[in-house]
Amino acid sequence: MNDPALKALRLALAPSAGDGESSAAALGFLRIARARGWSLDDLRDALGGYTRPPPKPEPPWGWGVEMKFGKHRGLTLGVIALRDPGYLSWLLTIDLDAYLGAAIDGVLEHLRKL
Repeated sequence: MNDPALKALRLALAPSAGDGESSAAALGFLRIARARGWSLDDLRDALGGYTRPPPKPEPPWGWGVEMKFGKHRGLTLGVIALRDPGYLSWLLTIDLDAYLGAAIDGVLEHLRKL
């Protein structure tokens, strides 16, 4: 690896490099890139066309609601859905307050879409 830009970039990203060393190498890389006339698109192409991953979807409404009773007391509906989804379906067959019922519906609807 004789290219100074690659050397500087490797040092800037090295976990073993100290903060000052890493910062200096990063600035050195940017100076080389500017001197060579590289654009952001040129760098993306050099990195294999990297694009940002899509944002993670928000959890469905009800996912973070905590159970206040029963065998899963203290767990959120999201955790229960992953461990014991049948329990949530069963809960809908008993008399629940409207808030908890709606939260369970939201979580089960999300599971059906997966």
